[in-house]
Amino acid sequence: MRDVRLLMILGVLMLAIAGLSACTTDDRPEPVTLAELVAEEARLDGTVVLVEGTVRTYDDPPHSWIEDPEHHRVELFPHERVADLAGERVRVEGRFTFDPDRGRGIDVEALEVLDTPQA
Repeated sequence: MRDVRLLMILGVLMLAIAGLSACTTDDRPEPVTLAELVAEEARLDGTVVLVEGTVRTYDDPPHSWIEDPEHHRVELFPHERVADLAGERVRVEGRFTFDPDRGRGIDVEALEVLDTPQA
């Protein structure tokens, strides 16, 4: 009887440890380039990323994206959060998503303007 109780206690402890480890996620941003996001879009899907580039916008339909000099592009969500930063160089932190039908996007969690364009 004592062995059965000990096994039950060990089983409960193992389940508790497994549950705690499943609850902890590593959401530290992974520094990447836009070229890496384009080349490894499926692998990085769902990853919190940190990436730099220039904000571009389009009015019809309204949307915004970040791009590098080689024109690697990733859409930024929500559009309203970055629409007034067109032409600005920024560092974006957020969850990257890729869908073959919708493309590449980042749900912006944090954004820092790195410099202002020169006139």
